[in-house]
Amino acid sequence: TRKLELAGETFSDHMAILKAFQKWESEKATHAKNAQEFCDHNFIS
Repeated sequence: TRKLELAGETFSDHMAILKAFQKWESEKATHAKNAQEFCDHNFIS
């Protein structure tokens, strides 16, 4: 699942949330549309 991909080997919800935020922030810095696509792709609202 997407959550497991984000959490990696830690299997931690907190790490998954942190990683999702970091990736979203990185995408947003590139272009706002990329950030929305990242959220859509990873089922994040």
